[in-house]
Amino acid sequence: MKKRIIAVLLAAATAISTTACKAPAGQESTGAEKTEAAVPAENGSMKTDPVTIHYFGHANSNGANEQIISDFQKEYPWITVELVDLPNDTAQKLSTISTILQAKDSSIDVMVMDGTWTTNFMSAGWLEPLTGKITDEQLGTYVDGAISGCYLGDELYALPFYLNVSSLLYRKDILDKYGFEPAKTWDELIEQCRVITAGEENMSGFTAAWKQNESLTCTGLEYVWAFGGDVLDEKGTCIINSNETKAGLKMMKRLVDEGITVEGITGFTSADMRAPFYAGNVVYARDWATGYVGATDEKQSGIADQVGIAPLPGGKDQDTNYNCSGGWNMGVSAFSEHKEEAELFAAYACGYDANVTQTSMNGDIPTNLEVLKSEKVLEARPYMAELADMTAKCKNRPSSPYYEEVSAAFQNGVGNYLAGNVELDPMLEEMQKTIDEIMSR
Repeated sequence: MKKRIIAVLLAAATAISTTACKAPAGQESTGAEKTEAAVPAENGSMKTDPVTIHYFGHANSNGANEQIISDFQKEYPWITVELVDLPNDTAQKLSTISTILQAKDSSIDVMVMDGTWTTNFMSAGWLEPLTGKITDEQLGTYVDGAISGCYLGDELYALPFYLNVSSLLYRKDILDKYGFEPAKTWDELIEQCRVITAGEENMSGFTAAWKQNESLTCTGLEYVWAFGGDVLDEKGTCIINSNETKAGLKMMKRLVDEGITVEGITGFTSADMRAPFYAGNVVYARDWATGYVGATDEKQSGIADQVGIAPLPGGKDQDTNYNCSGGWNMGVSAFSEHKEEAELFAAYACGYDANVTQTSMNGDIPTNLEVLKSEKVLEARPYMAELADMTAKCKNRPSSPYYEEVSAAFQNGVGNYLAGNVELDPMLEEMQKTIDEIMSR
């Protein structure tokens, strides 16, 4: 029976030396509609000496962590998984994990990681490479926007655990009243909002979380991507100062300047953004797909039965849209004394069956689109059927060891532009210069 242990105590504890187990041969799915959990792909003899590994995971998973661990231990009964609940706050999660890894402490065997941390952890040498240890079949099940952030060059260092993707929430009743379908382009959204706000009292067109923090990086990038721009190219070269970026950010500011957005949007957090939408005073809201749960909950929302969800609008058409990914990955510590057992658990926890458990019990968006077709998932979370399009078009934020600095430069420039403090062209020239300097280190 596994036990919970406190992260601080575990970090200070002396790791127990045990005999490492050789991983079993890679297992392949026998079903056409799903792929079984990945296992290390290298062949070898199986040893079954008892081993305990420590998994640093999310607290309050509605029992999903415990169920996944229980199912794993039934399949690998010689491996005991001890769950260490990380703090709820993301910054505190990062502090807890990075402090242990910086010390090259073996307390962590396997851990969850925010997608934005993964490149930093890889570059720091804190993660055990997984290349050749996970079946190609398993790797092929992941959404591109999820698995792409798990590589450093050609080397695989992590596996996608679950996703959160951005989406467009809307008032179904209001759009129906005016004969509109959910907007497929930002131009179309603006025109719809003009008509609706002219005909409705106390109604704004659009809301989002545009406060100058990581939320602004996510939302700002969606406009840049919609018009064909990006921050970095595939080689890591900054390409932010482009006509495509200018078109995207001009559209973002146009929403403010033409009165389409809720007043004060540039200071909104997610909670600030949701309040007027849940109150029924906004037509459209850009939110994470998991925010749809709150919007359709009668205890939280006054419009619970009138909310729809759609992909974000695009630039010229909806084919040009991308939904920002906000997912979590799982990796094995380079300092673990039980790497092979930790790899087995990471592979299982990021496989099909565990994805079904995670999605049905905790409402997390799976990294394998086949999970969205699972009867168990659809019975527990019917709205998941509507998320396939958004999940398929998700895109990662820039992958760089200097991500936090790149994000800060982007936030600062876009925030000042939206506030009217700077002109677009000189702002992008300065942002290009700043990010060039960051990436040249």
